Amino acid sequence: MQFYAHSKENLNKEEWQLLKEHLNQTAYLTSKFASSFNAQEMANVAGILHDIGKYSVEFQKRLEGKAVRVDHSTVGAKKAVELLKRPLGHLLAYIIIGHHGGLPNAGSLNDGSSMISRLNKEDIPDIDGWDKEINIQPEKVGLPFGINPKQPGLSCAFLIRMLYSCLVDADSLDTQNFIDPETAALRPSFPHLKVLEERLYNYMENKMKTAEATLINKYRAKILQECRDKSVLPPGLFSLNVPTGGGKTFSSLSFALKHAVHYGMERVIYVIPFTSIIEQIADQFRKALGDDVILEHHSNFQVDETFDDDTIEGIKYRLMAENWDAPIIVTTSVQFFESLFSSRRSRCRKLHNIAKSVIVLDEAQSIPVGYLKPCVAVLQELIRGYNCSAVLCTATQPAWEYVNIRPVELMDNPKLLMKHFKRVNVVLSKGHNSENSQITLDEELCERISAEKQVLCIVNTRRHAQKLYNQIHGLEGSYHLSARMCPKHRSNVLSEIRHVLSRGLVCRLISTQLIEAGVDVDFPVVYRAMAGLDSIAQAAGRCNREGKRSTGSVIVFEPESHGMPKGWISRTASVTRSVIRNYDNELLSLEAIEKYFSRLYNGEGSLDEKDILKTYEEGVKAGLPFPLFQFADWDYNWNPSKEDHRLIFIEQDMKSIIIPWDEKAESLLEKAKWSNSPLGFARRLQAYTVQIYPYEFKSYVDKKLITWVADYFPVLNDMRYYSDKTGLLQADSNEIENEILIF
Repeated sequence: MQFYAHSKENLNKEEWQLLKEHLNQTAYLTSKFASSFNAQEMANVAGILHDIGKYSVEFQKRLEGKAVRVDHSTVGAKKAVELLKRPLGHLLAYIIIGHHGGLPNAGSLNDGSSMISRLNKEDIPDIDGWDKEINIQPEKVGLPFGINPKQPGLSCAFLIRMLYSCLVDADSLDTQNFIDPETAALRPSFPHLKVLEERLYNYMENKMKTAEATLINKYRAKILQECRDKSVLPPGLFSLNVPTGGGKTFSSLSFALKHAVHYGMERVIYVIPFTSIIEQIADQFRKALGDDVILEHHSNFQVDETFDDDTIEGIKYRLMAENWDAPIIVTTSVQFFESLFSSRRSRCRKLHNIAKSVIVLDEAQSIPVGYLKPCVAVLQELIRGYNCSAVLCTATQPAWEYVNIRPVELMDNPKLLMKHFKRVNVVLSKGHNSENSQITLDEELCERISAEKQVLCIVNTRRHAQKLYNQIHGLEGSYHLSARMCPKHRSNVLSEIRHVLSRGLVCRLISTQLIEAGVDVDFPVVYRAMAGLDSIAQAAGRCNREGKRSTGSVIVFEPESHGMPKGWISRTASVTRSVIRNYDNELLSLEAIEKYFSRLYNGEGSLDEKDILKTYEEGVKAGLPFPLFQFADWDYNWNPSKEDHRLIFIEQDMKSIIIPWDEKAESLLEKAKWSNSPLGFARRLQAYTVQIYPYEFKSYVDKKLITWVADYFPVLNDMRYYSDKTGLLQADSNEIENEILIF
């Protein structure tokens, strides 16, 4: 009897895929992928056994069109436990059981979807003839490296995840090669990293030759050279402590590419904490390295859910994004870290391509404190077992000793660099018109802003930004920036602001903290609402950025209550106040920043607030026959009833509204409306999207201000609710009436 893995409609069996061919090819690819961390033997057995349950009469009848359900993955898992020594068979059982539906929990006999329940399942199809067609050698299977004795639970669980990634990617690729070879043939190939390293070198040399001969540019060139020189250091964990404006983006990329080439690594993964600047960074990299080597992958852009572009370009992009098969990945902290803790097949598929990579974490201090330990622990595991290096980039180096790491600093003298890049004086403002002398009232703040020719004021909330702007909007050169404006709108406003600043014209900008995230603007005066010291340092990076003035002024003020939201911002502001008492004259010194993070981490209680690491370690307690892991419990979206177990790095419960802001947006929406693949327009429409809270979204729906295009895109249908000055307005109250009167 012939056994088949996949069929094709309207074709005879001679053109079906033989099961032995699928198993052998999947095993080959799985083993190939796992070779980057020396796990070929385990991977080969996983690839052979994953579909062994298809050696059953029931499954073959299903291929012939019979309406029967067949549990083929449990068969392979049970066979792994039977053939391999404990606990190796159970490690592979997680992988094989989950190769379609996602990594399962160990669970219990009462949970029918758990691994324990599946391994004890008796109602499974009989298989026959498998050992005549395929061959495995279980005696060769062993762990690829020693499990980390300090964190055996995380180490073991992560090995399962990486092997799972190898298997599901191999399974997907071989299946696609058979089912849709035309699409599979479009998977792009890329130049060697050495070529990209040379492109970047030439780009930076030309950039430095044409740069103005300022002292700041001199030190930027020095920082770049130090990063290049340090690229030969042995793989490991590094830090790059460079002041804001020091050019750390391209310097860190230069280190990463040279380091990867020197040690035979395969890609660079650049992780950015803020979605507001990821497109900007990706575009900069494209200019330096070429359009065809950069994969830009947003945390809120899931290929399997929102991408269905049927153009050649769109298909190639989707193929790259499925498994991160590109030399340069630009992604977000959310996409990166949540994938490392996910159980979903689609999110885990790319994980094996993180092995043999240089991972650059930009603004590393932005990792949420409550998740700091698990994030750092998984980075350490990637370095320890998966041939990675990681660079923690920041202008405000956290107190890493609280998470027991000592990264190798790439700069010879960060303290001296801080002095060279000292371009501003930071002072604490006193309120004069308030009963509380510490608080600066909005009215007084606007008076001070109005007295300046060029000034930036950064506040903590969208509401505060809009209130302040409404008070100064009639003044010459007044501008507003916030996330209530779609990215395309913000980009246009920023271009105008840069033009105005370069000509020395009047410019008074009110902005939320989004401008602190890598936005290249240069003001002589910056006002910053009280916040975390790292945020104040970022704000200072928008002041006298090029060092062309003798000094710039950064004024930190205590806002009114509506400008100081409760929660994390309030907490970090409190810690900053405690530091100011001792470092009021040198608030941005390395000593002050170190004190800030020490107090923040020490006072926060837990750096693993969900006990993620503890849960993993409990899964490998002495006496357990095999590791008991709850993989699905840590998936970011696995079960709304267990909200406390979600791994969240930024606010995930936001709703998007698309703004038909210009003719291009209207054209894209019109094409999506009539397209057979409307979801393919999702990526291009991101530039016109504003994210709001669910309760706000409901108010727009209730007022019938949303029209659904192609049953997927929620589009604002009344542009009176979108100001060309401040962006999306509230759907309720009288705000729209006030805005119409103002604008």
